[in-house]
Amino acid sequence: MKICPKCRKTYADDFAFCSTCGCGLEQQEIPINQNKNLSHAIIIVALIVIVCIGFALSEQKKISDTRKEIENYKYNKAFEEYMNTPTTADIKVGRDWTTEKSGNYIYIKGTVTNTSYSKTISYFEVEAKFYDRYGNVIDSDWTNDGKDLAPGESRRFEIMHRYSPDEQDIKLSIKDVK
Repeated sequence: MKICPKCRKTYADDFAFCSTCGCGLEQQEIPINQNKNLSHAIIIVALIVIVCIGFALSEQKKISDTRKEIENYKYNKAFEEYMNTPTTADIKVGRDWTTEKSGNYIYIKGTVTNTSYSKTISYFEVEAKFYDRYGNVIDSDWTNDGKDLAPGESRRFEIMHRYSPDEQDIKLSIKDVK
């Protein structure tokens, strides 16, 4: 960069004379102090950038850690709820159930057992499906119980259903559990 010694106007290096006063231009040198100030400014800006990046990464880690904590809490809560909520797999119909026909009714009697180790079942339904000789469901019936069934406990049930000579087979299952 060049500067006019008379009017102090600055020009690019390819100019030889000042267009205002006609004076010959001199090559301007940047003082060493300005280079030092520029170096200090660059170092300060670099430090500020490094601090900002460090802060941003720290905040991002905090957000990530908080998100993981929330996900773990939700998982643990769902797992705990699952472990304490009875399902139809937690209760079994005993294989020793029987049928007895009396008048126009058929009585199905048997036992159910809470097979879970920790869940108390407060309600269950035992369903009977009645099949014809072709394997088609022609009717169904169920009974329920609203008394607590503790883990490992068994209880008797009975389903009373209007008899039909078309019924050739009966299958029992657990319909609902709470």
